[in-house]
Amino acid sequence: PSNDESIAPGTPPPAIEIDVDEVAKRKWALDAGVQGNWFLSDNNHLTVQVLHDVNNAYNGFNGKIEYNHRFTGFGLPNIQWKITTGLNWLSQQQVDFYYGVGENDTNELRYYYQGKSAFNPYIKIRANYKLNNNWRLTFTARSEFLSPAITDSPLVNDKVMKTIFLGVVYAY
Repeated sequence: PSNDESIAPGTPPPAIEIDVDEVAKRKWALDAGVQGNWFLSDNNHLTVQVLHDVNNAYNGFNGKIEYNHRFTGFGLPNIQWKITTGLNWLSQQQVDFYYGVGENDTNELRYYYQGKSAFNPYIKIRANYKLNNNWRLTFTARSEFLSPAITDSPLVNDKVMKTIFLGVVYAY
């Protein structure tokens, strides 16, 4: 550096961030594929899914493997819990399409980023409270831990994607 400030050895360089409103808009993708479901017992379920981009937005694949365990407990009547753990896989083409930065997005070479294939583990808990035969309350909390292939993009600020949902379900 040309001034008195210096970066200590071993200190990572400051993150480069770009305003997402300044990059080119991404097309919507339509994914289709196959899914296998294995009901290991009444309360345990395994899902494997592989999808492909059928409208050629990013020309790639994605998939997941997921394990669900359903249970009741905590002394609460009419409530059912489900805990899920899984792993999402995104192909290099998909990561680069959504998180990559190139000449269509900016003229600043320092912002350019080419995405790589990513594996994102996640965990989710869901509770369903039965109000009567048709109505129930549902609550879901989910955390997905983003791969460095995604978090290294200048478009991404967080390392964990968190989702919380509270709603009402009517089943007829």
